[in-house]
Amino acid sequence: MSDELLQSLRSAIRTVPDFPLEGIMFRDITPVLGDPGLMSGIIDLFARDMEELGWRPEAVVGPEARGFIF
Repeated sequence: MSDELLQSLRSAIRTVPDFPLEGIMFRDITPVLGDPGLMSGIIDLFARDMEELGWRPEAVVGPEARGFIF
């Protein structure tokens, strides 16, 4: 991962301490989903890594979690 992409990703993820319970650090990725350039960079990185590993997916699964579709 490029240093620039990694820094953008780190700064976009919001940390909410003690949520939903004390001692848990909730990571809010909503800002990542709202940044088309960052999302595109992450997707390109995943695709490149898969190609380098020789993975050839036969299907793509899109799980849903509380309204977020991945």
